[in-house]
Amino acid sequence: GEGLFLARLQGPGHVWLQSLPFSRLAGRMLSAAVRPGGKGEGSVLGSLGDLFGDSRR
Repeated sequence: GEGLFLARLQGPGHVWLQSLPFSRLAGRMLSAAVRPGGKGEGSVLGSLGDLFGDSRR
């Protein structure tokens, strides 16, 4: 079921909140990673970066 969790975080770093059920999260990751015309691992990792908003490119 649904739950409510409260936490206080301190210090440097990033916090990632998972708001989707794991099955839906995995499905979205796979759909972002599998693109026609990709070239090996680089394209998969680049697609996952797009999914998570990586702007380092």
